[in-house]
Amino acid sequence: MKTHELKVKIQNWNKYNNKTSWSLREDDRNFAIGDICIFRPIKDNCIYDFRIIKEIMGITKGYGLKESFCVLDLKLLATVPSVYESNENNQFIA
Repeated sequence: MKTHELKVKIQNWNKYNNKTSWSLREDDRNFAIGDICIFRPIKDNCIYDFRIIKEIMGITKGYGLKESFCVLDLKLLATVPSVYESNENNQFIA
């Protein structure tokens, strides 16, 4: 089991944060079922401290995806709050 730190652009963060159970990623990290992903929002090369921790439950490749991409089926394990401004749903206020 490996841990992967992955960045999410801030403009995609709020929709991602709202219970999204999958992620389309470039398959450049040799993802495996059971691996842990720590997702962190990024804006203008600044990485915020808010984190969402999810476990990989499944991996889909092929089916029309580019060879270097995969869809990760994810299960929420934890959220770590940010010291930056956000609302009650952990959505960043931009």
